[in-house]
Amino acid sequence: DIEVGRELRRLRERRGMTLVEAADAAKLSKSALSRLELGQQGCQLGELEELLAVYDDSPAKFHRRLETRDAQDEKAAG
Repeated sequence: DIEVGRELRRLRERRGMTLVEAADAAKLSKSALSRLELGQQGCQLGELEELLAVYDDSPAKFHRRLETRDAQDEKAAG
């Protein structure tokens, strides 16, 4: 999902991590993480949990941010 990927990229950038650093820490390949962030590949639950741990975030907070963005997008679309 593109929104999941965008939020993962925001978290990575907020932590000041490069794609390689985050991929290594989450035990993913650089190309896999890139595809996740671009929404070209679905994110498995285990991958998401590992990335959120690397980014020091929780699944609940992550989900709330996605819901908030969805609501803002719907409101903007009118």
